Amino acid sequence: MRIPTDQTAGEVAAFQLAALAKMFSRHLLVVADRYYGRAAFLTALLEQETSCDALLRIKADRVYYRSPPPHRRMAAIIAKLDTPALSPKLRGKSPGSVAGPRLGRAKRYAVVKKGSKRSAKANKLA
Repeated sequence: MRIPTDQTAGEVAAFQLAALAKMFSRHLLVVADRYYGRAAFLTALLEQETSCDALLRIKADRVYYRSPPPHRRMAAIIAKLDTPALSPKLRGKSPGSVAGPRLGRAKRYAVVKKGSKRSAKANKLA
């Protein structure tokens, strides 16, 4: 039997199992692989009202339900942790110079220019 596009493989398997259960007078035990541990198969099996027990192999890390973690903002986390770090230094504005008497202008010196180099021979002659 092909699986229709509007059904899943688990739903088709549950339908086929319900048809088989009607043929037997005994209570059935379904032994299945881990695909059949999915919600689609199990809910379809319950909807078919098949009187059977199921022994299913499922993944070890399977979680059937857990509440989602609460959404927390980083600022709220830092406020709760009360970090020991120092607050950052202000940037962009200098504190200015130290208060007190003004120093005045710096002392100016005369400019010393280098003369042209004379050769050692010219120095001896002079």
